[in-house]
Amino acid sequence: MIREELQALSIAELIDLCLKLQAQVKHLQARVTELEQRLGPPKTARNSSVPPAKSDKPNPPLQKLHSRHQQVELPEIRPSVTEVRCYATTCPQCGTAQHSTYPAGLEPSHLFGPQLEALTTYLREQHHHAQARSQGHRRGDGTVPSAGVG
Repeated sequence: MIREELQALSIAELIDLCLKLQAQVKHLQARVTELEQRLGPPKTARNSSVPPAKSDKPNPPLQKLHSRHQQVELPEIRPSVTEVRCYATTCPQCGTAQHSTYPAGLEPSHLFGPQLEALTTYLREQHHHAQARSQGHRRGDGTVPSAGVG
């Protein structure tokens, strides 16, 4: 409504309009409160990954970062060995020779499975780890020792 329309209303009509607007404001405030509760507390550097610069509370001056260190560790590696045997035979009736074939991915040319192949490639390419040295890290039983275990 514009000013002229409001001036044309009677006092009773203005009171009704104010009461209606008050009820609408109360309803909208309740809706905002409900939506804020759904969102949870505001995100800060203490309760989320929001950087401290975007947080509403700066870090206390006594909490200065002195140093930082991360260490990555793998769980102990236990190999899963899959042995495939191919057999050959001759049909006693017709004398035709028959032989089985290796399943895809388990041919004799594939010594390592895809995960071990990826690890050895990573060590060789990213860390310039010589293949002869990487083969020396495996135990006789095929397991790879953890740090400090030989």
